[in-house]
Amino acid sequence: LEAELRATLNEILHGDFMQQYVSEEHRTLKDIAFSGNGEPTSAKQFPQVVHLLEKVLEEYKLLHQIKVRLITNGSLIHKPAILKSLLQLKQINGEVWFKLDRGTKEEIGQINDVNLDPTTHLKHLKLCASHCPTWVQSCIFAFKNQAPTEAQSQAYLDCISSVKDSIQGVYLYGVARPSFQPEAQDISQLPITWLENLAERIRAMGLTVYVSP
Repeated sequence: LEAELRATLNEILHGDFMQQYVSEEHRTLKDIAFSGNGEPTSAKQFPQVVHLLEKVLEEYKLLHQIKVRLITNGSLIHKPAILKSLLQLKQINGEVWFKLDRGTKEEIGQINDVNLDPTTHLKHLKLCASHCPTWVQSCIFAFKNQAPTEAQSQAYLDCISSVKDSIQGVYLYGVARPSFQPEAQDISQLPITWLENLAERIRAMGLTVYVSP
């Protein structure tokens, strides 16, 4: 992993990667993210990887110059080793994007295919935010051509309201690419106006919200 990280940074900073693949106005390294098809904190090596990243960023004079982001479903946040890593993440200009897509157990089960109690999830979210700056990341979409109902939207907003004093803000996303879930044919984008209306209700709580349809 260290060799791959160094090779990637060398290509971005000293090679022609930016010139070949990135438009001129976007040729800036802004962050390094723990993300991907899987939960980053489930890797046994996660604490060591955070240490490694700090060392390499310092060598490349990037420490505190770029963001380090952890994108997580929050399921393992309460583990002592992960909490310790969150404190270190905070020290290296890190932040967490914590997934929260719906506000009821039934909807979470339908959308994320997990048996998750929102109360426990919000407890993990607050715990996370107490260790490292944390944003909520939400993917909102139509299911079987139906937007979330007012009751469903309110349940989600109630969750956000319960953590508004702990989090930095909210990233609201639509469906950016085709889903590989079995229910993919039932998932579709919502109008940007719908997402913006939801964003305004969150902003009314005093939170910063970014919308990406």
